[in-house]
Amino acid sequence: MSDESVVRARLTQLAGTVAQAQADATAVLPLALAELDHVRAAAHQDDARRRAEIAAGLDAARAAHAAARAALQAQLADLEAQLALQGNAAWDNPAWQRWAPLPRGSEPPRVVRVGEFCERVGGAEEWFPALVPLIGSASLCIIAPDAQKQASIAALQSVAMRVLAGNPPGTVRLTMIDPLGLGANAANFMALKDLDDELISARAWTEPSHIERQLADLAEHVENVVQLYLRTDFATIEAYNRSGGVRGDGAAAPGSVDDVNPIAEPYRIVVVFDFPTNFSEAAARRLVSLVQNGARCGVYALIHLDPGRKLPYGFDAAELTSHCQVITQRPDGVFWHDAVSDAQRSLARCAITLDALPNDIGRRIVEQVGSSSRSARGVSLPFDRIAPGAALWWQGAARGDGTRQGTAGGLRVGLGPAGARKIQQLELGAAGTNHHALVVGRIGSGKTTLLHTIITNLALTYAPDEIELYLIDFKEGVEFQVYARAALPHAAVVAIESEREFGLSVLRRLHKELERRSTEFRQPDVGVSNLREYRERTGKVMSRVLMIVDEFQVFFSDDDVIANEAARIIEDLVRRGRSFGLHLLFATQTLAGSATLSRATLDQFGVRIALQCSEADSRMILADDNGAARLLRRPGEAIYNDANGLIEGNTRFQVAYLGPKQLDGYLEALQRREWVRAERQIVFEGNRPALIAQNQPLLQVCQAPPAAVPPRRMSAWLGEPIEIKDPTAALFRRQRGSNLLIVGQQDELALGMLACSIVSIAAQVDHTAATFTIADFSDIDDERFGPYLEQLGDVVPQPLSYTRPRGLAASLQRLADELAERQAQSEQGLRARPSLFLVIFGLHRARDLQADDSGGLGVGSFSSFGSFGDTPPPPPSPAQLFPKLLRDGPDLGIHTIAWCDSVTNLTRILDRTLLREFETRVAMRMSADDSHALLGVPGAAKLPNLRALLVNEADGRQEKFRPYSAPANEWIARALDRHHRVVNP
Repeated sequence: MSDESVVRARLTQLAGTVAQAQADATAVLPLALAELDHVRAAAHQDDARRRAEIAAGLDAARAAHAAARAALQAQLADLEAQLALQGNAAWDNPAWQRWAPLPRGSEPPRVVRVGEFCERVGGAEEWFPALVPLIGSASLCIIAPDAQKQASIAALQSVAMRVLAGNPPGTVRLTMIDPLGLGANAANFMALKDLDDELISARAWTEPSHIERQLADLAEHVENVVQLYLRTDFATIEAYNRSGGVRGDGAAAPGSVDDVNPIAEPYRIVVVFDFPTNFSEAAARRLVSLVQNGARCGVYALIHLDPGRKLPYGFDAAELTSHCQVITQRPDGVFWHDAVSDAQRSLARCAITLDALPNDIGRRIVEQVGSSSRSARGVSLPFDRIAPGAALWWQGAARGDGTRQGTAGGLRVGLGPAGARKIQQLELGAAGTNHHALVVGRIGSGKTTLLHTIITNLALTYAPDEIELYLIDFKEGVEFQVYARAALPHAAVVAIESEREFGLSVLRRLHKELERRSTEFRQPDVGVSNLREYRERTGKVMSRVLMIVDEFQVFFSDDDVIANEAARIIEDLVRRGRSFGLHLLFATQTLAGSATLSRATLDQFGVRIALQCSEADSRMILADDNGAARLLRRPGEAIYNDANGLIEGNTRFQVAYLGPKQLDGYLEALQRREWVRAERQIVFEGNRPALIAQNQPLLQVCQAPPAAVPPRRMSAWLGEPIEIKDPTAALFRRQRGSNLLIVGQQDELALGMLACSIVSIAAQVDHTAATFTIADFSDIDDERFGPYLEQLGDVVPQPLSYTRPRGLAASLQRLADELAERQAQSEQGLRARPSLFLVIFGLHRARDLQADDSGGLGVGSFSSFGSFGDTPPPPPSPAQLFPKLLRDGPDLGIHTIAWCDSVTNLTRILDRTLLREFETRVAMRMSADDSHALLGVPGAAKLPNLRALLVNEADGRQEKFRPYSAPANEWIARALDRHHRVVNP
C-alpha cells in the first residue's frame, strides 16, 4: 500500500473516532449540566450555613467578651477593696474616708501601689493598679532627671505613706534623707515625731556626715538582726516576727499570744530624695549594702535617683539599681526599667501614671498612726514567760545538766529574750563571771521594769536564806514601796526616796558585813577564800547579798564627806566583796554627775546593761568605741555586756514586762509562804512622815512594866533617823538646859513631834511619875490641832491639863509654885517627885511671853509705882515666869517642850541667853542664816520636805531625821493601856 493510502486510512479512522466522541459527548452533556447545577445548589446551601455559624460564633464571642469584661471589672473592684485594706487603694477611692489603722499581728502587704497603667481591651481603655512587690522582695528606685523629678518625688511620698498606712501602727519606722529639699519633701511625715518620736528620724537629714551616720546606723541594725534574731533559725524577719518567742524553765503557758512574737521587729524604711546629692562614696556603698541585704532584715530603701548628678568617685549607679526594682521616667512616659519580675516584664511596654499623695489624706494617716503607735509598741514579753513556775520557786537556778542550785556558785536570773531562742541571764559571782552590774537608762527606757524583773525573779528563784537584798531608791518615786508593803522576805532594807545619809549607812552596814565575813573566812578551822568554799567546808548557809541602788549618782551629788566616804566604801566593796558574796547593782538615768566614782571603780562593774540613753552615756557605760545603745528605740530594749563594755560583748535583749497587778500577785504568793526573817526588815519611806507605831524601842517599853519613879533620863522619840540606827530622840535629864525647842513652819510635823514626845514619856513611867501641861496657841478655827491636843488627856494615863492662851498665866504660876516648893526640898525628896512637862504649841502666838519695854518685867509690874502704901506687889507676869522655868526647872524635873514657827518670831520671845536653855533644838527647813542662828550650823537650809535636823549642844550631836506624824488617839490608848500592853502597829 502506498503511503497515500495509508494516510487516508488513518484519516478515515480518526474521523470515525471523532464522530464517536462527538456522539458520546452529546449523550453525556445533559447529565454533566445537571450535575453542575446540583453542585452549584449544594455550594450555595453550605455557604449560608457557614455564614450562620460564623455569625453565631461572633455573637458568642461578643457575649463571652462582655462576661469576661464584667468579671474583670468585678475582679478589679475586689482587688481595689483588698488593696484598700492594705493602704493601696487609689487616693480618690472613698475607702480612705473609712480607713483605720490595722490591728497588731496583721500580715504586712507584699505589694505597694505606685500608680496605674492603661490597657486597651476590646477597643476600650481599662486602668489597672501598678503594684510593686516591696515587703519581702526588694527596694524601689525611681530614675528621673531633675526637670521631671517632681512626679517621682511625689510617687515616693505616696509609696512611703502607703507603707505606713498598710502596716499596724508602730511597725514601720522612717528615715528621711532630703539633701536638696532641706526637709521640704519630708514635711508630710515629720508630724509623726510630735506623736511618737520613734516612728521617724529626728529630722530629714541633709548634710553628708549626717547621711552617712544614719546609713551606718541602719547597717548596724541589719547586722544585729542577722546575728541576734535570724541566725540560722529564720530566713526572714517576717518568720521571726511570726514566731511565738521564748519561754523560761517551768514558765507558765503563754496563752493567746503564742503565735505572735511579742517583741516583733519593726520595718525600717529609708526614703532618699535626689540621690546622689551629698552622698559620699562611703554613704553610697552603705546604701548599696542596705538594698542588697536589707530585705531579709526588714530594711528597705525608696530612692529617687537623678541621673544627671555626679556620682561619688568610683561609684557606678548600676551597683545600686541592679538590686532594686527600677522605674524610669523617660520623655515618652514612665516605664519599668530592667524589670526584675515576670509580671513587670509583661507590663514593661505599659506607661505608668504615678500617684501623688493628697495632703489631707496624708495628714489623717499620720495623725491616726502616730496616736495609735505608742500603745501598740509598748507590748513586750510577759514576765511569766521567763519566770520559774510555782513548783520551782526557791529551788535555785537551772543548770545545763537539768539540776538546780542555790547561790553558793553565784546568782543567775532571767531578764528577757535575746532573740527567739535564748533568755538573757544576769550572772553575778560565778567562777569566770563578773560580780557587779551597772545599769543606765533614761526616763521611759524601762529601767524600773528591769529592776522589778531582777528583784522579783531573784525572789522566785532563790529562798530568802540564799539571797539578801538591799533596795535603795534615791529618786522621787515609790517603785520599791511594793516590796516594803509586801514585807518581801528577801529584803533586809527597802528605802523609798532615800537620802544620801541613809544610803551611806547602808554602805557602812555592808562594809561591816564584809569585814565580819572576812574574819569568819580566816578562822583557823575554816580557812577559805570564797563563799562557795565556805559553804562546802562548813555546811552552813551563808546568803549572797545584792545591793540595788537606783540613781546611785546621788551619793556624789555634793563634794562632801558623804561622797568621799561613799566612794571609799564602794571601791572596797567592788574589789573585795566578790570573795564574800557581796554584789552591787547600780542604776542611773545618766552617768553624768558621778565623777566622784573613779573610772577604776566603774571598771570593776563587769556587767553593763544599757537601755535607751544618749550616745555619750552609751560610750561611758560600755566603751569609748561602743555607742551601740544609741540605736535602742523600744522601751525595755537593752544591751547586756559582760565584757567590761567591749563591743564584742554586746547582746541585745528585751526586758520581760512585769505589770503592777502581776507583781502584786507574785508578792502576795510569796507572803503566803510565811517566811520569818531573823532580823526585822528596815524600811525608809522618804516620801511620807514616819510612824511611831513602828518604833521598836517604844514598843518594847510598852510591853514592860512602867517605872514608878522617873528614871534618870527619859527619851522623847521624835522620828526615824536618816540612817540605820535607833530612832531619833530628845533626852530629858534632871540637869540645866534639858528642854526641847522645835522651830519650823510645818505645823503638822510639829504637832507630831510634840504628841510623840508626850506618848514616849508617858510610856516609860506610871501615872504617878509624870504630869503634862499643854498650852495650845493654835488657831481656834483650825480643827486639826486643838481637839487633838485636848483629847490627849483622855488617852494618856498621867495627869494632863489642857489650856488655851487665857489660861497660860495660871498654868505658869502653878508650875512656878511647884518650882519654888522643889527648890526648898532635899535632893532625896526630889528624886521621888514626878517629872513635869510644859508643852507649848505655837510659841510665836504667846504674846504674854514677849518681853516688854521694862526689860521683861511684864505689864503688871508698872502698878507697883501707883501707891506707896502696904499694897502687896502684883504676881509675876508670864513673861517673868517663863524664863525662870526654863533656867531653873530642868534641874528640878520641870521641862519645857515648845514649838515656834520661825526664828524671827522666836527672837521676840527668847533672847540669846534664854535660847541656850534649850539644850536640844530641832529645825525644819529654813534659811541658812536662820539655821545658823538657831543651831549653829546651816544644815537646815538643805532639808527636803518631811525632814528635820536635831542638834544637841551638850554632846555635839547632829541628827537628820524624818519626824513622826501625830498618832491616832485610838492607837495611843492601846499602846499606853496599863492593863494589857498589846500594841498593833
